[in-house]
Amino acid sequence: MAKRLHSTLEAAMLGMARISEWKPVIAMLVFDLISAVTTALIKKALQEGLDRLVLITLRQLVATVFLAPIAYFRERYVPKCDIFSVK
Repeated sequence: MAKRLHSTLEAAMLGMARISEWKPVIAMLVFDLISAVTTALIKKALQEGLDRLVLITLRQLVATVFLAPIAYFRERYVPKCDIFSVK
């Protein structure tokens, strides 16, 4: 019984090792899927008559709203670098 449990645990650990080896590939596929969907939506919006400047403005607005909180919380405790105080 103990030997069977041990072999089951080994198999599970090997499976986790295999998953960690595939993480970059999975991330790449997810990114490609998101890029393809975004490209298709942008193409459809432009074909429907959306102005290019409006599209660019909306993309920048969405990126700012998404990235600003991440940047704020990540850089909150980073010491400020002042080039004039360095001697």
